[in-house]
Amino acid sequence: MSGVIGLVRRILPLLGIVAVGILLSAIIFTTLRSLESKNAEASFNGVAQERLDDLETNLTLTLDNLVTVGALFDASHEVEREEFGRFTVSLLARNHAIQALEWIPRVPKRSRQKYEEEARHGGFRSFEFTERLSSVQMVRAGEREEYFPVFFVAPFQGNEKALGFDLASDPVRREALQSSADSGQMVATNRIKLVQETSDQYGFLVFRPVYRGGIEPPSTDGRREALTGFALAVFRVADIVEKAGAVPGSASGLNLAIFDRDAKPGERLLYPKGAHLDGVGDLPRNFRVTRTIVVAGRTWELAAYPLGHSFRPARWSSWAAFLIGLLLTCLLTAHLAGRKHAEEALQQSEERARLLFATIPHAALVFDIATLEYLE
Repeated sequence: MSGVIGLVRRILPLLGIVAVGILLSAIIFTTLRSLESKNAEASFNGVAQERLDDLETNLTLTLDNLVTVGALFDASHEVEREEFGRFTVSLLARNHAIQALEWIPRVPKRSRQKYEEEARHGGFRSFEFTERLSSVQMVRAGEREEYFPVFFVAPFQGNEKALGFDLASDPVRREALQSSADSGQMVATNRIKLVQETSDQYGFLVFRPVYRGGIEPPSTDGRREALTGFALAVFRVADIVEKAGAVPGSASGLNLAIFDRDAKPGERLLYPKGAHLDGVGDLPRNFRVTRTIVVAGRTWELAAYPLGHSFRPARWSSWAAFLIGLLLTCLLTAHLAGRKHAEEALQQSEERARLLFATIPHAALVFDIATLEYLE
């Protein structure tokens, strides 16, 4: 029993050292692991914020082009088709995110024939006010009290189907028209399928109202009465995100998503089309940077998150520190165990010597005499 107790007494201090060593190694491991995660997140945040800055800036500059077109109609009594084309060519050349710039006049029922004949005399022989019968078929617009047709469009190439389209025939566009006219502000639609769309992406329109004499009346009724039409910009969302000169997602290590928070559930996703997302809550639960902006009266939420395994924390330092801690603990324990063993062996040797002298009292005297005789 005493042997067992002695063994326990010898082992307990060593076990304590091992426990302390493992605990300290674990603390260092956890601390470094947290720093690794923070460093990775800081790196991601820097890249993500820069990417969102670029996207927001591009949106702002794009909307500024529409303001410029609206100012042209404010300052002119009448803008000719050729004049509109010359004015917009430089705007379109500088910003490839714009699908089209258009003039949408307010046409009462009695003036429909006049506008259609004017466009035909201008070189568009088959021009007429149209509306969409299906996703692929356009037909002559039905009779209504007033129309808001696409009368000028630049560039014409690629937007041929839009020319003559009556925006008031579509509920989404009509709602935006009315809101912009009443408020005097630029108003964007929610996501729509563009008439001229050839690729698989969402589009949206932004309307800028134009009033008679270029002066906005102070009241809603006055604005409705003085409305002459709209300057309109047509955008495709993917073209804005992936505009010329932007860093591709594969190179930046980022995924981007854009949501329209004012849209109905199930219709909030603007980019990327086809993703099974309807809000920031549907994104992967790891690093994420979000930003809320207002785009022509609508609240958009921009989100950036890592692409694949990008921005994963480098874990080598925490594991290296942990393993080194365990190694040092093992070496220290082995050293102390060896030292303890040596001390016990020395103690046992001393005890045997004392026992020898205790059992043979005259041994020391004999030893001393023999030593003296040898020295003489």
